Amino acid sequence: MTDSLTPPLPSGPFPPAAAASVPQPSEPRSVESAELFQGARVVEITHAGETYRLLLTRNNRLILQK
Repeated sequence: MTDSLTPPLPSGPFPPAAAASVPQPSEPRSVESAELFQGARVVEITHAGETYRLLLTRNNRLILQK
């Protein structure tokens, strides 16, 4: 039994309210490593209560450590 005042449910994977609340950037954010490190060789990043270290090696490579 359907109610004529109730709109039909969407057929997509997410309800409209959930899909609308998630921001969708058009391009990923880009940050220069020199801007992050500012002359240092280690940057600490806090994520979800955990601290990570982003290291710049002698060979100019990046390593992320937990």
